[in-house]
Amino acid sequence: MSDISNINTPNASQYPQASSCYKPSNNIGANLSPLNPNKDIFNFPQPIMGAHCSPYPGNDNSQSSLSNLVSTLAGVVENLLQTFMTLMQDLMQKVTADNQLTTPSTDSQVTPTDTTPTDGTGQTGGVENKNNVQDLRKSGEFLWKPVSEKNKNLVVLLPSNISDEDKIKSVQILSPDGKKVLGKGKASGIANGDRAHYRFPKSGASYPDNCIVQIKLTNGNIKQVKIPETSRRFTR
Repeated sequence: MSDISNINTPNASQYPQASSCYKPSNNIGANLSPLNPNKDIFNFPQPIMGAHCSPYPGNDNSQSSLSNLVSTLAGVVENLLQTFMTLMQDLMQKVTADNQLTTPSTDSQVTPTDTTPTDGTGQTGGVENKNNVQDLRKSGEFLWKPVSEKNKNLVVLLPSNISDEDKIKSVQILSPDGKKVLGKGKASGIANGDRAHYRFPKSGASYPDNCIVQIKLTNGNIKQVKIPETSRRFTR
């Protein structure tokens, strides 16, 4: 049998990464006995386990590298989330600004004027063309009668020179500023000196002072009369 004492003892130079974790034994071959097979014939270096040691050389560096990788990935994910949130905020601000630009302001909206009012009160529309508007010439035949004998409502009598129903298109009462139609008269015949009568659904006092009686003619001309006190008779 060969001399087993020639077996080289492992040293620190063979395990540079584990030199502090392994303690070579000085008793290699000491227990060799062909007569005692229960004795260990090899006594290899025994590991010294500790907080800084690992039974596998290089394991500490692997764990450190893994920890660094996890920290790096966490930082990358955090930066990506911050970038995403910034982009979303910029997008929302842009959408809000676009909506404000495309939404028309109520101040800039123009309400068209209805130049052909119908029966009723509070309607828009009045004088279509101011060049055709003239004050009714004083003749003494125009009469604002706030309370009629027939139904106690307003009746307006027009001068005889314009009382031909073929000449009259409409008779209506406008607000003092001339922008709203407050009432529209209904022709009820010609009487009292060939004067056309136009009756209204309310008494004269129901209309505001300084309202305007507008007389539209079929030739496009418009005659008008301002009523200073609607509760009293007014002649022109």
